[in-house]
Amino acid sequence: MVSLAKLCLLMHLLTGVDLVVGMCFKEQMPSISSQSRRAVVVPTQPVTNHDNCKEKCWALDTCFAYSYVDAKCALLGDVVKNAMCSVSSKNEVIGIKCEETTTTPTPTTPASPPCLSDVAWLKKYNLVLAPSACSAVPDNMSCSDVQCYCLDGQQLVVKAGGTIYTGSSMYCAPEKKWKVLGPTDEATTELFDASALTGACISIPPHPIPSCQCSMPLIRGGQRNGDDLCPGKGVLGWMNENAGGAPPSTSALVCREDGWKSAGKAVKPQKVLCKA
Repeated sequence: MVSLAKLCLLMHLLTGVDLVVGMCFKEQMPSISSQSRRAVVVPTQPVTNHDNCKEKCWALDTCFAYSYVDAKCALLGDVVKNAMCSVSSKNEVIGIKCEETTTTPTPTTPASPPCLSDVAWLKKYNLVLAPSACSAVPDNMSCSDVQCYCLDGQQLVVKAGGTIYTGSSMYCAPEKKWKVLGPTDEATTELFDASALTGACISIPPHPIPSCQCSMPLIRGGQRNGDDLCPGKGVLGWMNENAGGAPPSTSALVCREDGWKSAGKAVKPQKVLCKA
């Protein structure tokens, strides 16, 4: 028997199928005040246009539908059973990936989920702006409420203040320019503008231990390669969590299954400094 939520959803589907550069979506325009609720994969963010919203959903394996209205896009996952949500705008378009693309996907290497930083301190002191205050991000990037990241498991490699940095996410600073983050907002880069984002998403081999990937410190002065933090250069030093004004540590730094270690102690590195 078809569930009430699915039946309600089917009642709103248009008969046509939208195809844009190889993408297949069934679109619906809400005609009543409520519709089936879906899990939110990426919250509402500004986009260039309707097609840009489709591209962001198509590029994300966990996105099965999108909501587009007034140049704003939300990426959605599975239908939440026995739940409904209100429709705030009659201009809202819901695009649902064609059935064949969600039930029989072409086998691929699954993309890693985005590694987002702990930005509690920035939020507490209102030192972070919505991404739209800085600039639109390239099509191979997406954003949460205040952080932007590369899609398909790629990493950010940007030049800021004349120095190369490698990290997982970035945020819009009060100066309305970007900064790349470490695992927490304790480590950030110098400011940089949108021009530095061209070609900034790079495919980098992940750390061989998956649990080490999202705790990876911000790399200053080099492009990480797997567990080699400063390829061809070596590590000059690194900053631990809550280091304050302490000088960088020079003891060996390594990540194991149970976390980051240095000199036999558990540590939480925030930034690694590569040798020149």
